[in-house]
Amino acid sequence: WAGSTIRLVSSLDMLAGRLPDGTISTDPQTLRQSAADSWPLALLRRVRGDDLPEPAAVISPATTGEVATVLAWASQTGTAVVPRGAGSGVCGGATADNDAVVLDLSRMDRIGEVDAISHTVEVQAGVRGDRLEQELAKLGLTTGHYPQSIAISTVGGWIAASSAGQASTGFGAIEDILLGLTAVLPDGEILRCRPVPRSATGPDLRRLLIGSEGTLAVVTEATLACRARPATWEWL
Repeated sequence: WAGSTIRLVSSLDMLAGRLPDGTISTDPQTLRQSAADSWPLALLRRVRGDDLPEPAAVISPATTGEVATVLAWASQTGTAVVPRGAGSGVCGGATADNDAVVLDLSRMDRIGEVDAISHTVEVQAGVRGDRLEQELAKLGLTTGHYPQSIAISTVGGWIAASSAGQASTGFGAIEDILLGLTAVLPDGEILRCRPVPRSATGPDLRRLLIGSEGTLAVVTEATLACRARPATWEWL
């Protein structure tokens, strides 16, 4: 175990030379916070005083290109990568081991172009749901996607977990509002699925990645459908 740790530290130094300063953290508090998500068993173990495994490092990229650099490095070195959004998952999917690194997408929180004609919005995967809705509300729009965790979950997490929300009966779940995405494959190759109404060329890779929990690729950007924001709500 000690030998593998030394090799991982050495390879992290190599990765640091390929990324902007401050992208990689080995701060003990950061490692502890990123070691697990909101899985009840992990939270109970921590309250009980058990030592939970912690990742070797937390890597916080700001662009799709930086994510590609990290995954290409991980593929070359055989390092396990645990993608992380806001850590609101309750199934332990973001739990890290000592020989793994956490890929924290929280810095990728830019809201891009809102097309008021086509009713679409471009976002990075780390954008939290409540902030996205606040920005769309200024334009009289909404995605209509309201999971209970909206304030503590991200667009990338919605896609990875095949999310539904409290208004999905009327607006659709994430698979209905996801129009296009950008993802990075395990070897660092960047996959771009354009936001088109439909395509008859090959399988729909968007559907393949929805619900994949970060096992097939890391989603970094998305184009979501919007609708006019209702003037009032009536819940039944």
